[in-house]
Amino acid sequence: MTSLLTSDAFPEPWVDAEAAGASFVAEARFEGVIVCTRWPRPDVMPILAPGLSLGRNATAEAHLHPVVFVFGMQSDAALIVGGVTVPSGARFPELMIAVPFVRRHEDTNLHVFIPRVYSSDQLSTWSGTANYGLGKQLADMRWLSRTFTVAARGGPLLLHATVESEGDWRPFDHVPGLTATTDVFRRPALGRRHDGTDVRSYFDWRPYGATARPARAVLSIDAPLGPGLVPRICHGIGGETFAVRDMRWRISWPLRCDAGS
Repeated sequence: MTSLLTSDAFPEPWVDAEAAGASFVAEARFEGVIVCTRWPRPDVMPILAPGLSLGRNATAEAHLHPVVFVFGMQSDAALIVGGVTVPSGARFPELMIAVPFVRRHEDTNLHVFIPRVYSSDQLSTWSGTANYGLGKQLADMRWLSRTFTVAARGGPLLLHATVESEGDWRPFDHVPGLTATTDVFRRPALGRRHDGTDVRSYFDWRPYGATARPARAVLSIDAPLGPGLVPRICHGIGGETFAVRDMRWRISWPLRCDAGS
């Protein structure tokens, strides 16, 4: 099966954090799962905000597009102020839904569109929505044995995923396919604030000292989560689904997108 998480699959250009002059302002330690799924492109397009479009899939599976789910525990959260790390001690679960390889208006550069994030931390949820336009919502999340659940606060089950890891924990670069998967998220994360302003930010997933192993996952969207995110069953792609631990996750301050670009 051809990987859809490479520059060969989606060859259009993108701007990295250094070229964009991005400044990283917060970080946390992540332990959880990265689940890459494939959806028919007509099913993915309704997820996108108005003015966004999918990048060109140059593979033989041009009718498909990746949708990525990342979930687990954020811990050792800290702010980065003037290059100095200021620990907050915060620890909380999160789940992120990401659509990589997305174009904005006439801009040919590719982004990662983040239509929905669930978090149990109130400050992270407020900042993620107000500053980053990531559509964050508060939710209750927990592991029940091998199943990760996301439920509306005081409400119904929204999503759940059952995960089975395979093999021993190994350094990132010893797990086939993982570096290519994490490299996808070097592209700018695109969010849309409530006032319609588009902003770009950058993730930096740091593998140093982190370990990982391949995993299998089945994920169920159990209730409507937003445009295009309707109930369905999603299967993680072999070679593109991983359990990770001790991964440092940094995020930059959001940069306002220029109109029409």
